[in-house]
Amino acid sequence: MSKGRPPSITPPPVVVVYRKREKGKVYMSVFENANVDLILNGKKHNPLIPSSYIIEEIGIGSFFIKEYQRSYKINKIKDL
Repeated sequence: MSKGRPPSITPPPVVVVYRKREKGKVYMSVFENANVDLILNGKKHNPLIPSSYIIEEIGIGSFFIKEYQRSYKINKIKDL
């Protein structure tokens, strides 16, 4: 038997709220097939979010999309 998650179950989305500058505008990106470790530690080779950006919050699950939009007043999701 193989270990790990069955292939029929898709992983939950990873929602990231970040700023490009210290006092800049807040952006939100949703990664459907990404691991949280890739977002946080992917600074060496082709990072999903550039290392110069300031990460405000990270959430796992579709619940955080509406929650972060409400709390940070974000109207649309930014694609990187």
